[in-house]
Amino acid sequence: MTTSFSTKRLLVLCLAVTALVAPLRAHARPPAASATRFFSTEFEFEHRRYMFSREAPGSIAHVAGGQPGESLPLVVFLHGMNADRDVHLWMGGGPGNLREHVDSWVRAGDVTPLILAAPTHTRYALAANLMWPDFDLSEFITATETALGGRAHVDTSRVIVVGHSGAGCNPRGGIFSPEVIKHPDRVSAVVAIDSCVDEDVTPTFQALARGTRVLYFWQPAWSRPVDDLAKICDAPGASCSVQEISGLHGNPHNTVLPVALGRALVELLPARRSSR
Repeated sequence: MTTSFSTKRLLVLCLAVTALVAPLRAHARPPAASATRFFSTEFEFEHRRYMFSREAPGSIAHVAGGQPGESLPLVVFLHGMNADRDVHLWMGGGPGNLREHVDSWVRAGDVTPLILAAPTHTRYALAANLMWPDFDLSEFITATETALGGRAHVDTSRVIVVGHSGAGCNPRGGIFSPEVIKHPDRVSAVVAIDSCVDEDVTPTFQALARGTRVLYFWQPAWSRPVDDLAKICDAPGASCSVQEISGLHGNPHNTVLPVALGRALVELLPARRSSR
C-alpha cells in the first residue's frame, strides 16, 4: 500500500510540473519565419567618432518586409543636428520614428521591402556644417550586413543615402562625404531633405549630381536659394530634381521628413506589384 501511494503522489507531481513547464516551452519557441520579416537590431559604428563613450550603441538596422535571408535594398539615413543628444534620432528617439512609416509603406504595397539603417551622431552634433565628418559609407554597409547576422542581406547594387537637415550641410561630410562623391557606382541615389543651400554646398551638390541621381526636397518655411539648385539640375549631364513640399503642419522642418522620404522611396524603390 505504501508503494502504491508513493507512486500516485509521484504521478500527480509529474503532471503538475508538466502543466507548468508546457506554457514556458511554448513561450520560448522561436518566432515563425513570417514574424521575423519586420525587425530591428542595434549595433555600433564609429562610436568614438560620433558618440560619447557611455552611450548605448547608436546604429539601428531595420528590416521591413521580404523573406528571411533575402537580399534587400539598403536605405542609409543620416539625421541632422542633435542638440538633445538623442540616441537613434528619428529611428524611435526624438521627434518621430521612420521605421513605422517605412513599415506602413511596405505593408501597403507602395514600396518594395527594404533595409533602413541609421547611425547616431551625438558628439559635437551642434553645427550643421560639421555634421557627419569622414562618414565611411562602405564601412557602414559592412557593419549593417554583419549586424543582420544572415537574417537579411544588403543588396549592394541598390544603396540609397538619405540626409535630413544638417546631414546635407557639410560639404565634406554626410551625404557629401568624399566616398559618396568619388564613388557614384556604390550609390543608386542620394536624397537631401530640407538641407542647406549655400555657396559651400551648392558646388558639391553639382559635383554629386554629375555622377549620382539626386533628389532634393524642401519646404518654404525655410527660405533658401533653391533656384540655384534647379539650374544645376537643368544643366546637361545632371541627374537631379528639386521638389517643394508645402501645406505642412506643426514644425515644417520636421514634418517634411517622412513626407519627403515617402515620396522618394515610392519613386526610387516602387513595389513590384504582381500583374493579374
